[in-house]
Amino acid sequence: MAETKRNNMINRGFSRRDPFGRIPLSPQTKWFVTNLQKNLLLAVFFLLVSALQAQTTENWVPITIDNEGSLYINVTGLSSFQGDEFYVWTLEETKKPITIDEVDGDIYKTKTYYLFNKQSGRYSILQIIYYDKKENVLKSFSYNVETDNPDFRFNHPLFKNSDTEKVYQKCLEVINEGKPKKQ
Repeated sequence: MAETKRNNMINRGFSRRDPFGRIPLSPQTKWFVTNLQKNLLLAVFFLLVSALQAQTTENWVPITIDNEGSLYINVTGLSSFQGDEFYVWTLEETKKPITIDEVDGDIYKTKTYYLFNKQSGRYSILQIIYYDKKENVLKSFSYNVETDNPDFRFNHPLFKNSDTEKVYQKCLEVINEGKPKKQ
């Protein structure tokens, strides 16, 4: 009976089992597994490189720094915007924690993603991320604006001397620096 089972295994292309009871892989299967492992390693490597590049591409420029906290904008890629609309991330750090009903925990940092319109002088908030003292995300909110109507798309006006107006002015400065000078 055992001999018949062994012969059936050999007839189906299997050879003897190794000392651990495993059936050796065929050359085609070995090739497939080896290439799969290589491809997985390459994919992990490229994901790590991409993550590191994403972290190093931020360039935070200060807008205001005072006793209460600081406000920065990420100017990476800002000078390449053309036309009437541009996007920018801001980072606000506070010395004293902020509390909001919708967020559990004390907020020490806030990242906000803005969409500004130069023609109307208005803006939209697209995303807000709140962080605690150890830079853990407490909560994030995304606000999708799915309309072409500028009255709804840019639903906040810029107020004179507000932090948002200071962000807007600094962005325009960076965008204009990136444009070629007219002669």
